[in-house]
Amino acid sequence: GRGFAVVAEEIRKLALESANSVERVSQLINSTRDGIKEVAKMIDEDAKKAGDGKTLVDKSEKDFEQISKTVTLVTTLINQVNESTGEQNEGTKKLVSVVEKIASIASDTTATGNSLNIMNLFAQSSMTKLFNPLATSEPIWGSTGIIPTISETKVANNPFFESRIIINFRLLSLQLKL
Repeated sequence: GRGFAVVAEEIRKLALESANSVERVSQLINSTRDGIKEVAKMIDEDAKKAGDGKTLVDKSEKDFEQISKTVTLVTTLINQVNESTGEQNEGTKKLVSVVEKIASIASDTTATGNSLNIMNLFAQSSMTKLFNPLATSEPIWGSTGIIPTISETKVANNPFFESRIIINFRLLSLQLKL
């Protein structure tokens, strides 16, 4: 339970970080767009004011250099966000894998514990029948041996018990016959 809560919290944090990164990129794009609009406005103003073609070309060249630098900066930031998002995705995949392994281990542990409990109950019942036949009115031998078959017990038709448990009981029954 606690492990799942920790994993869920980490996944929530990764999602928040991703959302914050997207918001920052959006702000940078909007800021760049506003900067480009200002540059375009300056170019228009300079074109109207400038009578000399060379002055206009020089100013435009500087403005385009600034636009190029801004685009390069935004591209770098977008690449960093993409890289960060990829790392977060890898972290999320690893967390999911760990959670799946924990769930599998928990399931196997529960099944093993249940199998051992049932085998212990059958062994106790068989020992009682073997060594104290007068303590019970039931016959000492089940249809397949000392241990009664699953259908002879109260756990018959219970989907909780797996087929491998039944096989283990039959093997134990055969071993006790020998």
